Amino acid sequence: MKINKNIVYLHRCKKNECERTKSPLFLYLKMFNTTVKDLLNEALEERADLFLIDFTISGDQSISIIIDGDNGVKVEDCMFISRAIENNIDREEHDFSLEVASSGAAAPLTLPRQFKKT
Repeated sequence: MKINKNIVYLHRCKKNECERTKSPLFLYLKMFNTTVKDLLNEALEERADLFLIDFTISGDQSISIIIDGDNGVKVEDCMFISRAIENNIDREEHDFSLEVASSGAAAPLTLPRQFKKT
């Protein structure tokens, strides 16, 4: 897969024949978003004590993840989620920034699971 401004070139090969097709940038971004979501879900499944509060990916591929935990969130928890994503995406193919943070003490409680701690 090669990226050229707003076009992604996909290579499809069938029976020793390869064809190069153009695909809009949104398809490339959608594939990137799906990959990040899958990696995030895998990490949260591995750590059942952590749960997602907010997740966004902006147009410039800035990833923002807000997590909370049944026993609070430590720096190590944010590092775990960050590494689960960052270590599984090739930086040669994707230029992105990643921020993982806890919801914070002053943030409003938005999920029923958060109320159990208080």
